[in-house]
Amino acid sequence: MRVKPYTARTTAAAMDTVRAELGDQAIIVSINDDTESGSATVLVATDAPDFTPQEAASIKEVERPDALDTAETIRQALSFHGVPPRLSERLIKLAETREAENPTLALAGALDTVFEFSPLPKNTPLMFVGIPGAGKTITVAKLCTQAKINGHDFRAATTDRRRAGGIEQLSAFTRILGTDLSTLNSMEALSEFMATPNATQTAYIDTQGVNPYVNEDVDFLGELVRTGNAEPVLVLPAGYDPMEAAEMARPFAEIGVKHVVVTRLDVARRTGGILGAAYSAGLAFAEVSLSPSVAERLTLINPVALARIIMPHTDDTDGDTDTETPNPEADI
Repeated sequence: MRVKPYTARTTAAAMDTVRAELGDQAIIVSINDDTESGSATVLVATDAPDFTPQEAASIKEVERPDALDTAETIRQALSFHGVPPRLSERLIKLAETREAENPTLALAGALDTVFEFSPLPKNTPLMFVGIPGAGKTITVAKLCTQAKINGHDFRAATTDRRRAGGIEQLSAFTRILGTDLSTLNSMEALSEFMATPNATQTAYIDTQGVNPYVNEDVDFLGELVRTGNAEPVLVLPAGYDPMEAAEMARPFAEIGVKHVVVTRLDVARRTGGILGAAYSAGLAFAEVSLSPSVAERLTLINPVALARIIMPHTDDTDGDTDTETPNPEADI
C-alpha cells in the first residue's frame, strides 16, 4: 500500500481526478489546501507503482505534521484497516488528547491506553491454541529455534492428532534442534508430561485447531488447558474480518487466554481483525510473526510499532523518541 498525491488548482478538481482514476472507494489520507500557492493536494492510499521523484517530493511537502488534521487522518487510516466503529472512535478521541509530533505518535498513545502490550510469560509452560491453520505449529517451532539459539533449555509437545502431517512437521523441526517431540495422545499423557518438570526448561505445547463456535471443541480445549496447567496463548492470523475475528477470540478468552501472538502480518494489508479481536476479548499483544520461515524469530510489538503499521504515511520521526526501536522494521 502506498500513498499517492493528486494536486490541482482546487480541492474539488483534485478529488475529480482521484475519482476518475480510482473510483469512489479511494481511501483519502489527507487534504491540504494551500491558499498561498493556489493549489490543493489530496493524499490517497493506493496500490500504484513506485513514485516518481516529483511525486515523492510532493508527498514530503504535504506530510508535514502541521499540514495534517490528527483526528481525520487517524479516522481515515482506521477506516481503511476496517477497525470496528466503536473502537475507532475511542482511539480517535484518545489520540486527540495527546500532545504528539504527528498523528502516528498520537495514535500510538491511544493504542497504549486501550490495549496491553506484554511479552509471553517466562519460565512457565505455554500452550498455543487457535483455529485450524492459524500458525500454531510454526509458532512453536520458531520459539524452539530461538530458545536453541539463545542457549535456553526447552522441551516441546503436541496434542495435534487431527491434522495430517502436523506431528511429522513439528517433529522434523525439533529433530534438527536436537530434541525429541513428545506426542500427547490423551489427557493422561499430557498430565504425565507436565508432572515431570525441569526447572531449567520451558515447555512449548502445540494443540489441534478448534472451531470456536463448537462448544464441544472449546470444552475439550479448556480441559487440555486445565490438565496441563499451562498458560494458553491464542495464535491469530492477521487479515481476518474484524467482527469475525472478535467473535472467534472471545471463546478462547473464556478458557483463560490472556495473550495473542499475531501471525501472517507480513502478508496482511489490514489490521482491523487483530485490533477487534484483542479489544473484544481483552487480550494482550505479545509477539508477532513476520515470516513463515522458522529461522525468522517472533518479535515483540509495542504501541509505536503498531501505530506505524497502521499509519506509515504520517510517521516522519527520525526515531528519536522514547521507544527503544526507531523504525517500523526494528519495532516489529
